[in-house]
Amino acid sequence: MMQNAATLESWHHSHVFDEGNPLAERKTRWVVWLTATMMVAEITGDWIFNSMALLADGWHMSSHALALGLSGSRCSPTPTPPRAAMPMIHVSPSAP
Repeated sequence: MMQNAATLESWHHSHVFDEGNPLAERKTRWVVWLTATMMVAEITGDWIFNSMALLADGWHMSSHALALGLSGSRCSPTPTPPRAAMPMIHVSPSAP
């Protein structure tokens, strides 16, 4: 029984992964703006040249801009403090 408890303790570790990366946050915001700019350019190009392919790609680009925007919105100038690791609950089986 003691060996089982030692085995469970070896699995205990922290779940705090948010250490921040300012360079990655800045690059993510830059990519969001670049994607949104290209999306607008493609949709505008559709109106000018009457191209269904540019329109389809422009609207497809909007899904990328949305996804990147959501990931960029997670990068805030004031990050939230890390949460404490979830405690492990050890339940010992009852003896017969």
